Amino acid sequence: MKRLLIGVYLFSIALLFSACTALPESGGVSYISSQSYVSGDKYSLCFENTTEKSLEFSIYGVLRDNNRAVGLDENGIMKTAVINRYSKTNIDFYFNDTSSRMVPYEVIIIGEYK
Repeated sequence: MKRLLIGVYLFSIALLFSACTALPESGGVSYISSQSYVSGDKYSLCFENTTEKSLEFSIYGVLRDNNRAVGLDENGIMKTAVINRYSKTNIDFYFNDTSSRMVPYEVIIIGEYK
């Protein structure tokens, strides 16, 4: 378990540094909390892409209890999602060790445009 957490942390740092070298897109991808919802353990988060490129990304959710959690898939592995150009979509994520059953008030998007 400890190795998995260290691996997730190192992967996140690598994505962060690779994302910093890319030029920012006009508009970009944004998280829309007003159109996101929680159903059981599943957090269905709404994102909008206003660019000409698709974005492959992972997230950190910042929850009301000030807990930051990595967005995971249903198997507990860091989820990588894709949002196509000029689209709006809900993507399902899971967060471990969260006491809040409310959508994140902020999302940190780490990714690369394709």
